Amino acid sequence: MRLVREVESRTPAPVTNRVCELGTTIGLAVDDSEGGPGARSRYTLLNEARRAARELQYWFRLMVDTECASAEDIQPFLKEARKLYPLLVSACSQAQKERDEKKG
Repeated sequence: MRLVREVESRTPAPVTNRVCELGTTIGLAVDDSEGGPGARSRYTLLNEARRAARELQYWFRLMVDTECASAEDIQPFLKEARKLYPLLVSACSQAQKERDEKKG
């Protein structure tokens, strides 16, 4: 949300809305994946978070490339997204192994 406040005057609303949606998706999916058994599997939720983190990197790069935001504004957020993505990939792999072990 801090990023959106910093760049919203220079960035089209659909872009800032999507960035907010993706950030919320990541947080909610990870949080729900820790919440125990439910209708959606841990793997499904973590995979959703992983895809959102990947897409978020795209939007950050696009914001810089289209000069909606400066690289200086985006860099800390892009750096965090780049750190988060491999963690989510690893968590997805572990959740998939756990899911497969339960099936087999």
